[in-house]
Amino acid sequence: MLESRSRTNRCCAGGGLLHQPRHQPPTLPPARGTTTSFHPYHLHTLGRYNCRYSRRLSPSFPPLTSVCFCGPSVMASPSALAFAVPPIGLTPAVLSGASRPLPLYTRPAVRPVSSLLRSLRRAAPLWRGAPPSHTTMVAAGESSPAAATTAPTRGRLSTNVEGNLYVHESCINCDVCRAMAPATFDAAQGQSRVHTQPTVGTDDHTAALRALISCPTGSIRMEDSAAGSAAGGVRAASATLPEELTAVGAPGVFRNGYTSPHSFGATSYTVVGSPAGGGGDAAEPASVSYMVDSPRFSPVLAKNLRRLVASTGAPPLTYMFLTHKDDVSDHARWAEALGVRRVIHETEVTASQGTAACEEILSGEGPWTLPGCDIKVIWTPGHTRGSLCFLDSAKGVLFSGDHLALAATTDGGRALGGFRRYTGHSWEVQIESVAALASEPWTLLLPGHGRMWAAEGAAGRVRGVAEAVERMKAQR
Repeated sequence: MLESRSRTNRCCAGGGLLHQPRHQPPTLPPARGTTTSFHPYHLHTLGRYNCRYSRRLSPSFPPLTSVCFCGPSVMASPSALAFAVPPIGLTPAVLSGASRPLPLYTRPAVRPVSSLLRSLRRAAPLWRGAPPSHTTMVAAGESSPAAATTAPTRGRLSTNVEGNLYVHESCINCDVCRAMAPATFDAAQGQSRVHTQPTVGTDDHTAALRALISCPTGSIRMEDSAAGSAAGGVRAASATLPEELTAVGAPGVFRNGYTSPHSFGATSYTVVGSPAGGGGDAAEPASVSYMVDSPRFSPVLAKNLRRLVASTGAPPLTYMFLTHKDDVSDHARWAEALGVRRVIHETEVTASQGTAACEEILSGEGPWTLPGCDIKVIWTPGHTRGSLCFLDSAKGVLFSGDHLALAATTDGGRALGGFRRYTGHSWEVQIESVAALASEPWTLLLPGHGRMWAAEGAAGRVRGVAEAVERMKAQR
């Protein structure tokens, strides 16, 4: 039995040490194996049990280590673990790491606060019921069907139609699947859902599997992943990424997929064989290939990108243009794998993201051009202080990051504009930056968040941007 007068004692079951903060009176733990509520400040460091429910709470109690929920009945009944007042810092992001082996507690790194969007990107909904290790995910394009043949229906959203494919309750409503496979996915009650089961072997089925691979949280799943293996399944769908955007009139422009949870599912792109503007100079390449923003790193996607560029006869990928610090994701791993030169504005450089190592760090207000590349780099502050847009005038495409997009409106529709809620620098400045884009020669807008937008010629672009500016002014 624990002696209440002691501040450091043996754990009730794990044999570790119990720690209590000085502002809390000593309390006794419940008997081993009971399902009574356990005081949240009983902590252990060296317990033999090291249960997943204790590890998931450890960052919430600095400078302590972890909460000990000892006893098989408690571990089997996580719903019994109720606190009168949740500890400060107990967030979904803390709980999302419960199934991963974690080291002993270390104080989390301090990250800069850029915007509300940035703060949400590492969030994931609470796991309910069984621990996440009991759920099989089929979201990685490189996974073989044999590695995950059956996924239980625990966590399946009730809004999904019956069938093999479904959206899990961990969906963060990032819109990736709805943009990539609208014939299969739409929105319901604040999350995505499967509204129509795709027929195996059809283009709709392939598009749905591309969305499954690209989901940043692995929330698109299958009851039986082997059901579609006759048509190639997830492995075959991964070979179709990146996806060429010919449907919107952009040959040679590809959507990478493989979105990252660190960028809240931001879309990244690859352009192959864009005219380099060398002017006939033999020292300059005739074309250039580049990436815009960073997807989640995947060896499969890296291999596909190399093969894609080589098949066109274009030079290897040269640049990775980073629109702003929210969407840099795995930039360092891509730079190592593909040898791309990363381009970012100096005000977007952060130590925690490692962007100080970028090869091209721009300063001032631009615009800029880069060696061997005819891409115009435009400084568009507002969403963040150093947000950049990248104009490929040869293809008529403007890559806008989170600066401008076809965004959702309060009446359920979509209109060209910005994201007022997630502006991290200045909404007024962002409105001015958007207005300046009307004079640039583009007709297709490819954003990081939000939907693509195509203008009907130069007049349509000017009119669309003017309407967007008025709409944004109304949101002040």
